[in-house]
Amino acid sequence: MPIFWYELANLVRVTTSRTLKHLELRMDNLGEKSLGPSCPCTLDYIACSPCLESLKLWGVSLKQLPAWTPLLRLHTLEVVGVRVQDTALFGMLRACPMLKNLALLGCDGAKIVDIDLQYLEQCRLDFYGIGDCFLNITAPKLKLFEIQGAAWIRIRGNHSLRQLSIANNAGKVNKVDQCGRLSDLESLSMRGVQWCWDAIDNVLQSATDVKNLGDEN
Repeated sequence: MPIFWYELANLVRVTTSRTLKHLELRMDNLGEKSLGPSCPCTLDYIACSPCLESLKLWGVSLKQLPAWTPLLRLHTLEVVGVRVQDTALFGMLRACPMLKNLALLGCDGAKIVDIDLQYLEQCRLDFYGIGDCFLNITAPKLKLFEIQGAAWIRIRGNHSLRQLSIANNAGKVNKVDQCGRLSDLESLSMRGVQWCWDAIDNVLQSATDVKNLGDEN
């Protein structure tokens, strides 16, 4: 049964009074085409639940920035099958500064993705399209990082990476800059249609102590 944006607003307001901590929301983003210009973004109403600890979204639209106040208790965010615009994605992540677990899976439309999360420990990214995404990530506590669909990858600052997986099923991995040695790395996987040799060499030179290496084309 379809649910309209105003029904969603009422639903979230009711559950907020019960200190909602976990929310899973499946939507048909095609339905947003019927919304008028005066209708708020459907995701705006998630801000009515400041006690959220985990949030999972399927099929939502991130073409406009959701009006979220900081969700300071949110530690897990999973978004699956979504069309995004870079500014909206950046704004959403900025409103979740305490994230420890982040999964963006089957995301379409991302071009330049900038992630700056000081408490992030696990990050899984899967960008759908021609594999030409630029990615910058700053996460000093990052231990597990899986990325698919980026051509340029930069992991900034200090980190504690133990598992790293880089893949590009549609395009070319042109550059990987992980800013220093991967001294704690235990598992490394490199997959994809095509890699620049400089990208391969840079990763391998930084991961000389890795215990498990996977390289599949």
